[in-house]
Amino acid sequence: MTHPRQTIIEAVAERLKAPIALASTTSYRTDAGPRCWTGRTKPLFAKDLPAILVYMGREKIDPDDSGADGEGPLKRVLLAHVEIVATVNEGLDVVLNRVAWQVEAALADLEVEDHRTAAIDLVETEPFLSGEGEKAFGILRMTWQIVYWTHRPDSADGSMPSQVLGSWSPRIGVPHKPDYVDITGLGDMPPAWPPDRP
Repeated sequence: MTHPRQTIIEAVAERLKAPIALASTTSYRTDAGPRCWTGRTKPLFAKDLPAILVYMGREKIDPDDSGADGEGPLKRVLLAHVEIVATVNEGLDVVLNRVAWQVEAALADLEVEDHRTAAIDLVETEPFLSGEGEKAFGILRMTWQIVYWTHRPDSADGSMPSQVLGSWSPRIGVPHKPDYVDITGLGDMPPAWPPDRP
């Protein structure tokens, strides 16, 4: 089973490299075109640049908004890195900044399937150089904060729960188990949820 964190990283990369059909031509959201990969270990050569690498950084669980009883969903705060890699030349900063602006525009309305409550915000941009001489590359690392929720795995094998129950605050937690309603398969909660909200 794929971790939702990996699903989100792949969705970011897919958005950045997916072609856009414009009239009779095909275009891309960034100057990197289809040269966007997940992971930080992709070997890159001058002919592949500019290119984009998308990979995960650290992730924290927000204890204040996660189920305090050990049964509720977990609020996760993921830092995802989008690295723009370009050839070192006099126009390096121009290229990096142009592609960074294109990345911001591309991710502005990103919605990850099955994670519609996720929020994505740019929190840091850091330029640096890697390598030396003809093998030197300019890199602009954009760090994005992505907030999303997951249900706790139902078993040790990491499978998702077969049944999802929901209630409304303040009737939550173990003492209020009889107040929970089966919402498995409902997707987004209907407008009348819950029908007897206090």
